Order: sequence, then structure tokens, then C-alpha cells
Amino acid sequence: MQRELDGVCGVAEVGGVRIGVAADGRLVVVEIAERALGLGSARLAALVAEAHRGARERARAESEGVLAELLDDPMVARAFDLAGALDPAGEATGPVAAGQPPSFLQDPLAPTAQAAPRPRW
Repeated sequence: MQRELDGVCGVAEVGGVRIGVAADGRLVVVEIAERALGLGSARLAALVAEAHRGARERARAESEGVLAELLDDPMVARAFDLAGALDPAGEATGPVAAGQPPSFLQDPLAPTAQAAPRPRW
């Protein structure tokens, strides 16, 4: 999963300012065209902020797409449920988030349907 998220890069360009942001929020691209340098510090700062917002939004959307694709795998989805992972909106989910951590006696990869108890001989 980390490998897929490492490939995420949201890029936005506004008025000669190009910003790229990784899934974890790190700036990975900052390019300022010559024409943007002559706009004055206040305008340049506004362009940088606007491009950064756009890049963050694109990175978030791309990350959500990667996460949704991964959660299509039942084993990954079950692991996220047990870990109390975050949904795409950033809200905690699963039994841990609900204050009910799973028991260490339960197999986290077992099917969710309960099998009939085995007889004790």
C-alpha cells in the first residue's frame, strides 16, 4: 500500500507557479516562471498559496482513489477494519475507533461469519 501512496503526486499550476505535493503533504515540486517573479511579493505569495491548495486537493483525491482501490481487496479491507483505519473523509472506522478493540483470541484474517463452535470432547 505504501508503494502505491508513494507514487501519488498532486500538481497544480496557477499564474506561472507550479506546485507538486506528495500524498503525505510534502512539497515535491516548486517551480516559478520568470513572468510570475515580476508580479510582486504579495501576488506571488497568493499564487503560491493557491497552487499549493490545488495540489493538496489533487493529491488527496488521488490518495482516496488509491485507498478505494486497495479496499476492494477483502483482506486489506478487513485489516483496515481491525486497525481502526481512516475512511476517505479522515474519520476513524472499525472496532478500535468504536472503543471495542478486537480480542487477541480472534483471528484477524478469519472470515467475518462465525463458524459453528467445535465440540469439546
